[in-house]
Amino acid sequence: MGNLSTTGASLALLWGLCCCLSGALATSDLNAALGKTAFQTSTLNGTHGPGVASLAADGITNTYMNYGTATCTHTQQEADPSWWVDLGRSYIIDRLVIFNRMDCCQERLNPFNIHIGDSDQVSENPMCGGDHQIDVTKPSVSIPCRWMAGRYVGVRLAGLSRILTLCEVQVITEPCQEGDGASYRGTVSVTRTGKTCQRWDRQFPHTHDKTPHNYPSSGLEENYCRNPDGEPGVWCFTTNPLVRWERCEVPVCGEACKLFITFVEPGIELTTYRMQGEYLPT
Repeated sequence: MGNLSTTGASLALLWGLCCCLSGALATSDLNAALGKTAFQTSTLNGTHGPGVASLAADGITNTYMNYGTATCTHTQQEADPSWWVDLGRSYIIDRLVIFNRMDCCQERLNPFNIHIGDSDQVSENPMCGGDHQIDVTKPSVSIPCRWMAGRYVGVRLAGLSRILTLCEVQVITEPCQEGDGASYRGTVSVTRTGKTCQRWDRQFPHTHDKTPHNYPSSGLEENYCRNPDGEPGVWCFTTNPLVRWERCEVPVCGEACKLFITFVEPGIELTTYRMQGEYLPT
């Protein structure tokens, strides 16, 4: 990313919350891929049966292929094999949980890429991170893709001669707040201006009575944004001694959310709303 500047002053990108890409909606769904239509670049009809794309979105996390009964997808050996699922509409994504085949060939999955966006051409969508690796001794891996959004979520193996096998792909959506957010149990832990939240079980830098002991049913875990006391939305105490508390920016379930980015330099603060794009101006 190039240097950010305004009127000759360099600005540091402190915090960005991008949740309006492609008109994405907030949702309280858990696994948005479950039962949705899936595709892949080719299918191998082997001794286990055809390894069709839908097997990675059927809710079955069995990682062992039984002879005569395929439980995992399987492509031909080919260049850049890919699997993707159509979620039906754009979702805000929290993470992907990928289940690898364990009875054979665990190493085939490494390295892999994840693409999320609104194009049904997997490689045209933005990548979640770079090359990912799975521990071949473990059946699954969780890859954070927080605040990425898209209708299509894909797994791609870059290379000339590779085989893609997936036993299940869970697309976990970002939790949203319903109503005033009293039931929100997501993991946002910064305020809308980018300040880090203070843990609810701590009394520094701000003393308070909003403790897990006093509000046992409010989900006051770690330093996550919550609403234990009937405020209009989720909030938290901050770790800034000069700012006692602030509200957090968490999407409302079923509504298109907004993008806001805050840039901060001593004496300069610029906040932009409802803008979107891949690049920031230099």
